[in-house]
Amino acid sequence: MIDILCVSNNPKILNAMLAPSLAKFGDNVRLLVIENAVSIFEAYDALQERSLKDGLAGIRVYVHHDVEIIDKEFIEKLEKIFCAGNKWGAVGVIGSIAEHDEMWWNAKKRGGWIWQNDIKLAFTRIDNLVTNGCIVDGLLIATDKKLEWDTKTYGECWHIYDHDICRHVRHSGLNVGIADIEVRHLGKGRHDYNRPYLQYLKKWSDKIMNTQDQKVRAG
Repeated sequence: MIDILCVSNNPKILNAMLAPSLAKFGDNVRLLVIENAVSIFEAYDALQERSLKDGLAGIRVYVHHDVEIIDKEFIEKLEKIFCAGNKWGAVGVIGSIAEHDEMWWNAKKRGGWIWQNDIKLAFTRIDNLVTNGCIVDGLLIATDKKLEWDTKTYGECWHIYDHDICRHVRHSGLNVGIADIEVRHLGKGRHDYNRPYLQYLKKWSDKIMNTQDQKVRAG
């Protein structure tokens, strides 16, 4: 079974986008939802604990309520990615490929694709089922590992969680991946990331710079 973990403040959107797109997978998926949370970090941590408690799901997918899962091979692809002994800690559908210190969409090297409303938003093509990345967008993050959602650093925050969790994954020695999975996202434009981004840089800047320095020396 795959658990779909979602935080929603709008049941109308949830029931128009994500929920009906899961119906085609039947009992192979289970949708767990927290409504009106104050922090996405706390909500995802709580949803993870709910999923792990009964141990029914081998894979967990953290996904926005305004996402539609189009790919009919969604389950098969995730099962192939998260096979026994895999090193994937977090897998998304779009994100950055190379190391950077800005928001992923400002990075020079980006990969993957989605439908943003009815427009195809595409970056560097993913030729394999999944390829190595740096940061993946939080609209969809899949894993079969227990993730470290930081419920202390960012307070009542709804942003930067995707960047933070990808850093945790890579710092733990696991890989971040970008997969070829077709989804549609109901785009709403940009938000104010200034405060959480500064907190993120304060937390991770030394490790980001060390990684960049190592690549420069290696090159």
